[in-house]
Amino acid sequence: HTKIIFEDEISHFSACSEFRIPCPNQCSTKNFPRSQLKNHLDTECLKQEISCPFNDCGCEYRGYRAAFVQHMKESSDSHLSLAGKTISIQKQLIKLYEERSNEQKIYIDLLSRKVNALEKTYGAQYIWRIDNYHEKFQEAHTNKKPTLYSPTFLTSRHGYFLGLSICLFGDGKGKY
Repeated sequence: HTKIIFEDEISHFSACSEFRIPCPNQCSTKNFPRSQLKNHLDTECLKQEISCPFNDCGCEYRGYRAAFVQHMKESSDSHLSLAGKTISIQKQLIKLYEERSNEQKIYIDLLSRKVNALEKTYGAQYIWRIDNYHEKFQEAHTNKKPTLYSPTFLTSRHGYFLGLSICLFGDGKGKY
């Protein structure tokens, strides 16, 4: 209901939301405003082709809205069966995803502990404690295990990874 210039009349009619148009499916509904076309096709038009709401469950019905009510009446048992199968599959997937989630939580916890351990190994003085020293000294003396190696550690946050080695009974060159 706005004034337009005659030259713009054709382009206006092709875009005007209030311009009355017939149903593209040629149903019994007569002309209605272009702005109501989507609503008409989505909810009212009996000649609009639609899919069954149980499509996600496996129902392959695709037909006109006019026949849809009949399809729903005739297929209620199969729809119930399809919905039951879908629920069963969804339960299995939920269980699988819960298991994976728990595995990921355990893995994240492990990585967090490793990060914490790494953070403790840099920036401070490194102390390497050798447990069972006497036993390890005897092993070095009998040449079973002459060299011990420390766990690796960082020299600083962005520093080097280092590892220490020690020959408890000497290195065979007269050095301790």
